[in-house]
Amino acid sequence: MKRIVFSIISIVSVTLLIYNQTLIQEVKSQRRLNYIMKMDYIELYNEVLRLEEENQMLGSFVAYKDTLN
Repeated sequence: MKRIVFSIISIVSVTLLIYNQTLIQEVKSQRRLNYIMKMDYIELYNEVLRLEEENQMLGSFVAYKDTLN
């Protein structure tokens, strides 16, 4: 009887260990993806700021050009 209980506990323990390792790998993968997405977001935000600045310069140029006519 003890042998059967030990076998069942061993099987459950190994199964849980494997499942735990799988979950750890998934968490690492999600963290990497999260980091990449954050870097992409920062890059896009910087591009938006650059485009807004460029748009302001173009608007100023157009306003100045209109005063010359």
